[in-house]
Amino acid sequence: MRSPDGKLQPLRPGIGMMAIRLRVPIVPIYIEGLYQVYSVHDSWPKRGPVRVSFGKSLEFTTGSWDEVALKIHGAIEELR
Repeated sequence: MRSPDGKLQPLRPGIGMMAIRLRVPIVPIYIEGLYQVYSVHDSWPKRGPVRVSFGKSLEFTTGSWDEVALKIHGAIEELR
């Protein structure tokens, strides 16, 4: 979901549900500079630098959906 203000938004619990139920690795990704080149207010992207950072994959088998979503959010924050 694209941010309306360029800030990292809270993750929805559904990501936690998918991580636990599907038992698939989750790779946290942070994209820096995307808001400056293509915000929700733009109809077309502009030229500019964008940096993509990948974190270590995370695996979840237990926990509440909200807890897992918070852990994934924290992993994305660490990439900033």
